[in-house]
Order: sequence, then C-alpha cells, then structure tokens
Amino acid sequence: MNFTHVFWDWNGTLLNDVIACIDSMNQMLSRRGMSTINEKYYKSVFGFPVKDYYKTLGFDLTLDSFEKLSVEFMSEYTIRAKSSPLQQHAFEILNYFRQNNIKQVIVSAMEQEMLAQQIENLGVKEYFDTIIGLSDIYANSKLHLAENFVNTNRLIPSEILFIGDTLHDAEVAENLGCDLLLVSNGHHSKERLKQNHYKVINNLEDFFTLLN
Repeated sequence: MNFTHVFWDWNGTLLNDVIACIDSMNQMLSRRGMSTINEKYYKSVFGFPVKDYYKTLGFDLTLDSFEKLSVEFMSEYTIRAKSSPLQQHAFEILNYFRQNNIKQVIVSAMEQEMLAQQIENLGVKEYFDTIIGLSDIYANSKLHLAENFVNTNRLIPSEILFIGDTLHDAEVAENLGCDLLLVSNGHHSKERLKQNHYKVINNLEDFFTLLN
C-alpha cells in the first residue's frame, strides 16, 4: 500500500443508499403512471450525468424539466436516505487507512451540505481530511472536483487510490491517472463494472483479501 491518499466515492460505496434511490424514483414514476423499476434494472441503467438516466427511464423533459425532477427526487430521497446505513465493514476499512496514515478524501456528486450532513449523522466525519461535494443537486460530474483538489494540493496521482462503485468513478480515476478499485454492491452491477476489465470486488470486506 504505497498510497498517500484514498479518494472515496460516498453514495453506494460507503453509504448503502441504493434502495433509497430506487424507492424514491419509483414514487416519481408511480405519480406519472409510468412503469416502476427493480434493483437489477436500476443498476443496469443508472449513470452520470443523471439527466441521461432520467431520459432512459422515459421522463419527458419537455413536460417536466430536469431541474424540477431533480428537486422532486431529492425531496423523496432525503426522507428515505435517513434510514440508509453504511455499507458493511465500512468502519473497518476506514480504520485501516487511518491506522496506516493514509489521508482519506470524499469526492462525491452529491450536493455539499447534504453530503456533509449525512457523513456527520453516520458518525464517520472524523475519518476524512476533506469532504468535497457539488454546489448543486444535479449530479452532473465530479471530475472537476477531483482534478481541482489534486492540482491545488500538488498530489501525485500514482499515490492515490480511488474507491467507487460506478463507471463514473472509473472515468474520474482514469482522467486523474490514479489507481482504481470498484465495489459491486453499489449503484452499478458487477457486469457493468467488469466490462472494461477494472479491478472489482464484491464488497468492502473483500478489500482485505487484496492485502494477502
């Protein structure tokens, strides 16, 4: 482990909020008489920018603007996410990096204030040196957030490990030039994550098998 920093994704990677996202979206779909989705389908189509995901589900953005839909989704999600737990073994892996003096940074496509509140409510704020989220709720891309942090702090990409659960996390890691590890119990299916031969583990516990 020759890393100085770990960049963490939050939603799906450390926070187990997949069901909260699906249930929130199904509420919106039901309101409009549209077909609801199950977890398997969700993990096969969810992605960034989120606007494209809405289109895939069949929303007519000429009737409901993406901005309006985003506000509606966040209203539903905020309620359900309150009962979303951390992924199993999150504390163990966070403790591992802290004990090995590896700095931990959250880089998320979630809005900054909501992100900070979730992290504090779940009792893991102390593990992170920096928490970085977007300035809005539209979940477009977090690439610029990661790039700005790396450049501002003059970090060496080869000394960063990025841990995430989506192909967008892979995109960010590739653009930064850092190492990548994906977990497949988040927002993208294992099949999608492995399609480009990325290093994929089933869950956070499996990280420790890589150390042996």
